[in-house]
Amino acid sequence: MTHSPFTVSHADGVAPAENRDAFASSEAPPGYEDAVLPKGAHWLRDGRVFLQLGRPVIQTFANAGGQTEKVTDHLIFRELLGEDIFEAGTLPRAAQMRDLACRSMGNVGPVGDSLLRKMPARDISRIMEIVMVFTGTGQTTGQ
Repeated sequence: MTHSPFTVSHADGVAPAENRDAFASSEAPPGYEDAVLPKGAHWLRDGRVFLQLGRPVIQTFANAGGQTEKVTDHLIFRELLGEDIFEAGTLPRAAQMRDLACRSMGNVGPVGDSLLRKMPARDISRIMEIVMVFTGTGQTTGQ
């Protein structure tokens, strides 16, 4: 079994742990200045949100060479688009937030669903807070 000590959820363009601060931004992008991100999350220079997970998630995948283990210790979320909202709206209500989270992190389908199912509830709650920031329903400063 292959094990990677640092793997991201998708090709997110963020440097390994020792260089992550170089991609951080102290300012929210236009339109999100009043948004409050959850603990462990911060804005990236390009307007995406970085979230450090409370506990890494390990997924095992079967491939031609046997099995590969993928360790995810952080996620990167992009702004949601109208298309994301419309697609999620075709699902049963209970699955809509999960779908929006997967779309925002660029991991739609069984792999993204598996990733979320293996996470502690605290990390899921923080992910939902980020989704709410991108849908305009999240907490803002002054509330």
